[in-house]
Amino acid sequence: MQLIEAGGRPWDLAVAGSARTYADMIRPDGLRDVATYARAVGVHKSLVVPRDAGGRSLPPTSLVADAHGRASSSTSGRCGRRTSSCRRAAAGADPSARGDLAGEVRLFLRAGVDGFFTDFPGLGVAARDDPAR
Repeated sequence: MQLIEAGGRPWDLAVAGSARTYADMIRPDGLRDVATYARAVGVHKSLVVPRDAGGRSLPPTSLVADAHGRASSSTSGRCGRRTSSCRRAAAGADPSARGDLAGEVRLFLRAGVDGFFTDFPGLGVAARDDPAR
């Protein structure tokens, strides 16, 4: 699996003198290259479902479909329960408030990801198996 952050570039490429960035890796030609050495990409979740300035989810990008079209599976980054890493709770923008993990998991699964990481596997499995999703 090739891990891909929302910004910057891989450390090993940087020390090798390569100018290639993570953004380069998620372009169609970059995904084709990744598919030559990795069977999947694990991307920062903002690359799949970006957010607006208020932290609200925007429509999914084409990254999942692009990765699937290049013979790679896609995995979203870690789904968390805090608002800093999860859709904001309806109650407000309190940074210590818990977010909606089940809603976030369902959002990413609807976007087509093949898997996700979470610190709360019981909640993640329940959301994955929810027939309402």
